[in-house]
Amino acid sequence: MTSTWPIIDRAHASLAAATAGLTEEQKALPTPCAAWSVQHVIEHAAGDQIGLAGAAGSGEKPAYDPFNPPGDQTDLENLVADGNATAAAAYATVAHDAEEVGIPMPPFKAPARLAAALTALDAAIHAWDIQVATGRPVTLTEEDAAELLDQVKDVVDGVRPWGAYAQAGDPVEGDSAVTALLRFLGRDPEWKP
Repeated sequence: MTSTWPIIDRAHASLAAATAGLTEEQKALPTPCAAWSVQHVIEHAAGDQIGLAGAAGSGEKPAYDPFNPPGDQTDLENLVADGNATAAAAYATVAHDAEEVGIPMPPFKAPARLAAALTALDAAIHAWDIQVATGRPVTLTEEDAAELLDQVKDVVDGVRPWGAYAQAGDPVEGDSAVTALLRFLGRDPEWKP
């Protein structure tokens, strides 16, 4: 299912590809999200998509707390597929010019373009986490990274105290859009397992 928001659809495709065909050993690998394995990041990302969809109007809630992923889900590919489909269905009903769309973080309402960017950001950045942890090619593009960074700066800064994102790293002259986004989200662009 597609959402009518290309940036969400690309992020969902990246997240699905990042989680496809993982071995049990890969699921146990560490990630750039401190203290979370690949399994935990996948559970978190899938739960976040359902939570974002719920806030945007689907009314659905994840079956567990995405910020305390249980680590016991067995069918991770379908978990991600369900989360992606739930978010895509919710955003398929969101008008691109809507002035207020629900989001699960302060300010709890945002223009449609920002709400969609937050949904895409979550899927795209966790796809990156999984890809670098498992040695898969990174699919986050310069174009998407630049758009996401431009859209979400103010909201991300407002939710850092909740633990949603780590403290931003210092920008480095010459950073690409992807690297700048990673640093802004508190990730080390050179992270290795």
